[in-house]
Amino acid sequence: MRRRGAATHPLSRSLSAVAAWAWGGVAALVTGLLTGTAGAATDEELLQQVEALFASPYSEEMVYRTDRLLESSTGILESVRTAPSVATVLTAADLRDLGATTVEEALAMVPGLHALPSYANVLLPGYAIRGLWTSINPQVLVAVNGQPITFHYNGTRPHGFNVPVPAISRIEVIRGPGSALHGADAVAGVINIITKAGYEIEGSEAGARYGSFDTVETWLQHGGDYGGWDLALNLDLRRGSGDPDRVVERDMAARTGGSLAPGELPTGYENLNVYLGLANGGWQARLWGGLQHDMGLGNGVTQVLDPYGSVDARWLALDVGYQRPRLLPDLDGSLRLTFFHQNWDAFGRMFPPGAVLGIGADGNLWPDPRTPPPFLARFTDGLFGEPIIEEDQIGLEAIGLYSGLPGHRFRFGGGLRYVADHTDNFKNFGYGVLSTAGFAPFPALNDVGGGLTYLNGDSPYIFMQDQERLIGYGLAQDQWALARDWDCTAGLRLDHYSDFGLTANPRLALVWEATPALTAKLLYGRAFRPPDFLSLYGRNNPAYLGNGDLDPETVDTVELAGELVLGQAWRLTASTFAYRVNGLIEYVPPDAATKTASNFRDIEAYGGELEAEAHLTDSLRLRASYSYQHAVDDASNLPVPDAPHHLVKLNPHWAFLPDWSLDGQLLWVASRSRIESDTRPELDDYALVHLTLRRQRLLRHLEAACAVRNLFDTGAREATDGRIPNDIPLEGRSIWGELRLRF
Repeated sequence: MRRRGAATHPLSRSLSAVAAWAWGGVAALVTGLLTGTAGAATDEELLQQVEALFASPYSEEMVYRTDRLLESSTGILESVRTAPSVATVLTAADLRDLGATTVEEALAMVPGLHALPSYANVLLPGYAIRGLWTSINPQVLVAVNGQPITFHYNGTRPHGFNVPVPAISRIEVIRGPGSALHGADAVAGVINIITKAGYEIEGSEAGARYGSFDTVETWLQHGGDYGGWDLALNLDLRRGSGDPDRVVERDMAARTGGSLAPGELPTGYENLNVYLGLANGGWQARLWGGLQHDMGLGNGVTQVLDPYGSVDARWLALDVGYQRPRLLPDLDGSLRLTFFHQNWDAFGRMFPPGAVLGIGADGNLWPDPRTPPPFLARFTDGLFGEPIIEEDQIGLEAIGLYSGLPGHRFRFGGGLRYVADHTDNFKNFGYGVLSTAGFAPFPALNDVGGGLTYLNGDSPYIFMQDQERLIGYGLAQDQWALARDWDCTAGLRLDHYSDFGLTANPRLALVWEATPALTAKLLYGRAFRPPDFLSLYGRNNPAYLGNGDLDPETVDTVELAGELVLGQAWRLTASTFAYRVNGLIEYVPPDAATKTASNFRDIEAYGGELEAEAHLTDSLRLRASYSYQHAVDDASNLPVPDAPHHLVKLNPHWAFLPDWSLDGQLLWVASRSRIESDTRPELDDYALVHLTLRRQRLLRHLEAACAVRNLFDTGAREATDGRIPNDIPLEGRSIWGELRLRF
């Protein structure tokens, strides 16, 4: 028995959004934020105020590059240059120039961020920001239009979750803690994906892309004004078979005598996304969802190749909000209701036919191969498991913006979020499923067939019983204009979790705009991540077990950053940071087959990022960055594993003819450490080169592009914990072509 599913999609506003939202109640709200007198300006006056806010002695192009807008720093749309965070904003134009076909490909060029596959989570994308990384990697908050998409079962993103790049207006990336505003999981940073509104699409677009590994993506989007309603619609279908040359030479099953290695990593997928957005006056509604079908299990749940298994998933999100300018004099208000449903069904053959495994008296796998088990069992058809999880999240948030006190802008509010997980399970092993009553003791061999037993969320034998949690929170923030060139932002958020209690997360930021060309920032923040359901309550699981005594992870971070604009051609940015993490949650011991969640380590780290953007000629632009991090375990003083100490990123863009462009990317990843107990040689450094050639306004309404990724077919690999000794090979050279038609 298998359940089938459905995928995801989102929306919001972008760089051009400020001008286009200059109507109705939203116009009044933004006016209030800019002038302190909400609702007093006309549409034309609002547009003039926005232009004046970002006025500069430099060219219009320079203003665009240095004063990109983001909302994820304070909850209010503002300039990246003066926002109280270290941030990067990638616009739709950037994504098109880069030739990015996924969010991960776009994020690869963000300074201080390394996108890599999670070896403990079937190669789902993970994000190491400033060296903060664990095997499942839930330390980065990912949101769509400000709505978190956290899968509370294991703290990560939904399996197969994908936001189609043609539908993205911008991606906001905050490097550093964000819990004072966003709450849980914003430990290393925040990634907020903003989708296009209807006025940004302005008509219809159809597109198709085909490339290596049978990769096909087709999309159709439409946007416009219908009786005062701004409508955005996006349909996207994507599928691929995966790189057949990503071969694992040896895996965990080699210990059992039944390994399928060497073999190809199963990384195929089929993904459908559907999105509908509506906005009118102060009202905004977004409905998005999707379906993930037959996603390959990569390196397998138990670090064993499994071409037989796959993941089906579906998710549906509803986001309805209302903004009311001048709710009271000098007070604007907003109310937001969110709903997020996801279903995850992973059918896996965790060990292949004929595998010989140690079994405990309770029918579960023997967790420690270094000691003899009570019994040996040969699973003639393989060891099977099918965990099924349905998760529902319902949230309500109220926010107020008060501008009645000169020099201050207050943001305050609170909300509730209810999360419930319902579980089902099919398997042929474990407590209450596999009886050892008739087994001969070790070292005799006992045969076990492939018949599956069904368990529901009330069963004491299931991998995790049904769980729920209620989260209540309140927040307050003051943006205070200390002096003409100085701004101070102070904030505090309190979160109460029904299953482990209260946490408080403050922030303090000082921003000095010394001149229109020079800005400096001094920042402090604290963030937290609660234990997810699996790490607290997981059991009867051959890979991961929970621990009810876990405490939340916390991080305290100090940052110093500055930006200098030189003439109309150069922009230089530098930032340095230091942070301390207490109680980082990881599954241990590293070398065991079955691992248990633990507040494994405390971390102390420091580092920095250097960025440069130069317009070398009228047609040639270069962006470059260098990032360094040094993170060590507080007890052992040894480097934290897997995340690179050095990152170098180069992005030249050449508009060599009218409507023609060539974009190049170089990513150099260097100096990655192994975990303390891992005696293998350190991972080799690697460099990836990507090229994208694009022709716009071909036959007026047509656009064409082609790209090659990993041009030199570098044999790059990312780390595992040793159960796959030769680590995870990355995708080899690939080529694709694309056509877009606007009508």
